[in-house]
Amino acid sequence: MCGRFVVSKTSDELAAELKAENRFHGKLPSFNVAPTQRVPMLQFADVKLLIDASWGLVPHWSETAPKTPLINSRIETVLEKPSFRDPFRKSRAVIPASGYFEWKQTAGGKQPVFIYGEKLLLFAAIYEPASQLSNNLPSFSIITKQSAPGIEQIHDRNPVMLENIEQWLDADSKPEQLISSIAQQSDRIAGELKFYEVNKAVGSVSNNHPGLIKPESEQKLFD
Repeated sequence: MCGRFVVSKTSDELAAELKAENRFHGKLPSFNVAPTQRVPMLQFADVKLLIDASWGLVPHWSETAPKTPLINSRIETVLEKPSFRDPFRKSRAVIPASGYFEWKQTAGGKQPVFIYGEKLLLFAAIYEPASQLSNNLPSFSIITKQSAPGIEQIHDRNPVMLENIEQWLDADSKPEQLISSIAQQSDRIAGELKFYEVNKAVGSVSNNHPGLIKPESEQKLFD
């Protein structure tokens, strides 16, 4: 799954890198992005836009917000689940990230690990339009898949990462073909990822500072 990630750039830096118009009004950088928070999301509406969105998809037919935020959607069933199938076909977006956290099971308990690449990571996401249940922001879910070799020892799932965002955002792309394409893209990217253990301070959403992405040996300063 993907439950915490990092955006270490400003919205202006993200927009420039993604060649998008910057309409994001939230606070960046953020070193501990958590579910239900305001997050920069890239969507295509005649032009690429970087906008504010809420992490945790709220289906358009919901009368109340889901008890457990729908922060992730499984690639294996995204075209079957009622909450996800229509957004996958009609409302695809990209979530930019500098890296993400995962918790590895060890003899001493769960150990947080920071996973990152040489380039900005681009997570495949689906979204619903803004509603009162999502604080009047579009709400999104990050697609996940079975972990690629190389990072599977950390967790059994990883976010789907994109090489070709134009294909992903193209409304004419065939959903069934996208499933196969984005899975392959993600595995190629995952093969180049790096990771290291970080301090357990990242487990608290109240902690949000650059020290959270430093290796565990340095992180002890922030206990």
